[in-house]
Formats: sequence, structure tokens, C-alpha cells
Amino acid sequence: MIVTLPSSVQRALALALLILVIASLWTLFIQPFVNSWEQASESDARSAKLLVKYRDVLGRQEEWLTLDRKLREGSYGHAFVEGSDANLAAAKFQADMKQAIEGSNASVTSVQVLPATKDHDVTQLNEQVTISAPLAALPGLVRQVEQRVPYVFIDSFSVTAPENIPVGAPVQLTISCTFHAYLIPEAL
Repeated sequence: MIVTLPSSVQRALALALLILVIASLWTLFIQPFVNSWEQASESDARSAKLLVKYRDVLGRQEEWLTLDRKLREGSYGHAFVEGSDANLAAAKFQADMKQAIEGSNASVTSVQVLPATKDHDVTQLNEQVTISAPLAALPGLVRQVEQRVPYVFIDSFSVTAPENIPVGAPVQLTISCTFHAYLIPEAL
């Protein structure tokens, strides 16, 4: 026995089936192409922005080379740590700082070379130093570090004095500080 549905129900089922087929075709075939097209357009836009930036940098290359020449030849040439490699320059920076600190009647307890950071062709060399120094040596130590050539910048400076010191006894301070200096490589 075959049951026949009223024509309005048949039309509704046919319409639902048609909508289901169209949605399936959209999901399976058309939507992946649309997504791929949108991603390709976004990728093209990113590439175009990068090309504009690269062209700008290339256009300013002579300006950068002139600035580099002025820095190396002018009065600021000695403001930077010299070296062609960040690791060698960091070792030189560490040795120079140790010599400056020990020249101020203080002693270096520990040195930790921190990771260097790079911005374009300028590398920032960082190190954390723990120093043992008498109280009287503190002003000379800070002056020695701040007036160094190449320029050295003090990022943090923490002074700790021992507790329960007898009156009149010499005070030996523990100083923890972080320094940084800049390296410009030999060849850009």
C-alpha cells in the first residue's frame, strides 16, 4: 500500500530537499574556493605591505651608510662597543666593566651576560653584575661606570648592606646592577 502525501507536504519536502542539496553544494564546493580566494587576497595584501617597507629601507640605505660613517668617524665613534660579533663584543664589554669596577676599589663577585637585543643594525649588550665594595667606594664606582667610553647605561642598581654591623666597623656593600652598552657591527 502506497501512501500519497498531500501536494502541499510534497512541495514542502521537495523545497527542503532542494535547500539541503544547495547547502551541501555550497559547503562542499563553493565555500572552500571562497575561503581560498580570501586567504590569497590577504596574503597578497601582506606581501604588498612588505614590499613597500623593503623599498623604503632600500631607498634609505645611503642615509644609513652616511650616518654609520659619521658615527664611526665623528666624536660619537667611541660611544659604542667595537666588534664584528655580538659574543666577542659582549666579552670585551664584560672585561672592560670588570676593569672599571676593580679600578674603583671594588671587586666583582659575579657577572652574568644577558641575552643581547637587536634593533636594525644596533645590538644592545646586557650584563648583570654583583659587586662587593666598601661604602666609601660607592660614589666613585657609579661615576666610573657612568663616565665610561664606550657609553655604559645603568638599568638597575640595588645596594644591600649587612645587618648588625658594629659601630665604626667598615661597611662592605653588596651591589647588584644591570648594565647595557651598544654595539654597531664593523660592516653593515
